[in-house]
Amino acid sequence: MGMVARGMCISGKDPTLTKGEELRRNWLLLLTALLGGAMLPIPIYSVSLFMESWGREFGWSRPEMGLANSSFTIAMVVAAPITGRLIDRFGSRAPAMISLLLLAGMFAATSLVNEQIWTLYAAYALLAFAGSGTSPIAFTKTVCAYFERARGLALGITVTGTALASLLTPLVVAATIEDYGWHGSWIAFSLLSLALFPLLFLGLKDPARPTPRGAGDEESPAAPLAGRSLSEVVRTRGFWLMGGGFFLTSTAILAAIAHMTPILRGSGLSTEAAILLQSLMGIGLIFGRLLCGYIVDRVFAPLVFQMICAMGAAGFLLLALQGGAVTSAIGVVLVGAAMGAEYDLVAYLVSRYFGMAHYGRIYGWQYAFTMLGGVAGPFIIGGLYAGTGDYLVYLLLAAAMLVIAALLLRGLGPYPRSFDAS
Repeated sequence: MGMVARGMCISGKDPTLTKGEELRRNWLLLLTALLGGAMLPIPIYSVSLFMESWGREFGWSRPEMGLANSSFTIAMVVAAPITGRLIDRFGSRAPAMISLLLLAGMFAATSLVNEQIWTLYAAYALLAFAGSGTSPIAFTKTVCAYFERARGLALGITVTGTALASLLTPLVVAATIEDYGWHGSWIAFSLLSLALFPLLFLGLKDPARPTPRGAGDEESPAAPLAGRSLSEVVRTRGFWLMGGGFFLTSTAILAAIAHMTPILRGSGLSTEAAILLQSLMGIGLIFGRLLCGYIVDRVFAPLVFQMICAMGAAGFLLLALQGGAVTSAIGVVLVGAAMGAEYDLVAYLVSRYFGMAHYGRIYGWQYAFTMLGGVAGPFIIGGLYAGTGDYLVYLLLAAAMLVIAALLLRGLGPYPRSFDAS
């Protein structure tokens, strides 16, 4: 069993390239990952946009409609490990292209939702299963395979696709709902997904398949991928420290998405001002992802995670102060930046600590932990609000969870210098 140095075993990378050369050589891959990753989050961002139309047509309540996002998230928790296994076996390209076509079909099928609310929940669950191959699991694995020196920045650009969805979804709905109704908006999402298929076909390339290593070819570009197996990783402390940290950050932050407007209203802001300030979360999200990607190529990643958690905790404490528009605006941006940086760091930490040989399986489970936090958060914030009548306890608890998450990842230790490639 030989020891393979990190960075010398992945066939898509050229270890002699500089950061700038990596980015210039693989710009089409980054564009593909950015836009391809913008489709799957559309259902999450669309629920609030369709609430008025659905409520008027079907008589559903807002809490009932809000459960559609829970249905989507629970389905992603189940789908992520399965998707990771498929991507490890078949590569990212084929699953992503098939998944994009299935997602386009499900977007169109969602336009057929009727007055039975279970059809909405079923549609959202099927959207998650259909589109899971276009989740960050697929795109981050390919990006990690082609980037070594600029990996952090490349991953930051890749996962910014989910932030792009938060900007794209309202624009598509605004352009279609008046003339074609909410049904037409879902058809537009379907057509948009199909329009991206040629880009995935041209821009998403799996690295060369690994081949058995023969004597004397230690530097073979098609050498086996280095990394630990899932069965090995689940017995390590680091796997569970990561999972716990990502679960806590998601539990704290993702609940804020659905409740940010009433949280801001608690600071005495008007509804219009609260909605305007909430839009700053999207700006913070994009800024956090790109800044984190840039920094993590230069600074030890667990330390970056701790700084991000501290920033998010500060944001929640500023919101808890209820100090007016300026204080609230800063808090929203900080929370948004922390949310954006987290997804970048999931992929980066998995690739650095566990390698790429079984990246899809391992990342799939870490992604599931993150999504599980997205399920738990809304129930926690809803229960606390029902019991106290305001969001103060939640904001303080969210800050505390981020501090605990930062402490958990302090235990990861240095990056492994090599992995067994058996």
